[in-house]
Amino acid sequence: MLNVLLDNYIKISSEEKANVVSHVIALLILLGCIPILLFKAISLGSTSSIVGIGIFSLMILFCYASSVRYHLANDSSDKYQWRRIDHICIYLLIGGSYTGYILRFMDTSEGHMFLGFHWLIIILGIFKKIWFTGRFEIISVLSYLFLGWMVVFIYDDIVPQMNDVTYNLLWIGGLIYSFGVIFYTWNKLRYNHFIWHIFVFGGTFCHVLSLWSSL
Repeated sequence: MLNVLLDNYIKISSEEKANVVSHVIALLILLGCIPILLFKAISLGSTSSIVGIGIFSLMILFCYASSVRYHLANDSSDKYQWRRIDHICIYLLIGGSYTGYILRFMDTSEGHMFLGFHWLIIILGIFKKIWFTGRFEIISVLSYLFLGWMVVFIYDDIVPQMNDVTYNLLWIGGLIYSFGVIFYTWNKLRYNHFIWHIFVFGGTFCHVLSLWSSL
């Protein structure tokens, strides 16, 4: 398998090579951060926080690993299937991020109801990706943004539970993700997807630091 992937890396375009390298580096950095984040959550002794941060961490790994595999795909059929998985994992990362924050700061019946509704929208988005991969992309982009900013609906419930560092890093991360969407959709720009990857990593890293600062 490794030999096949290395062979694919040699054959793919320079832009795809940049996409692979960017998320391999990001994945390695996050693999170093996640155990520290989980250990701190465990030391806090809150089951909800451990579960939430555990799910958040798992979704990070799914998202970045699937991205690397997608951009390594050389065969058109293989690439199509991994593109579907990669786009589904964007939904999972958003859901995992919300799960981490809700179970850390809003572990109430209202918080659980909100989280359930959030995941319901994610599931609908996943079904859309399964059946319409590569079609109606504007709907997917808008749904990513909508899901990412649903925090505004629970602002008064969740924000007072955060310290300043946690709060600031949460919003900075969200803004980085959102600004990166410009490059995600800017298909005529060379290396636009590589630039998007940098913004994705910046957003993820901010949210990892945000949750870490709350523990």
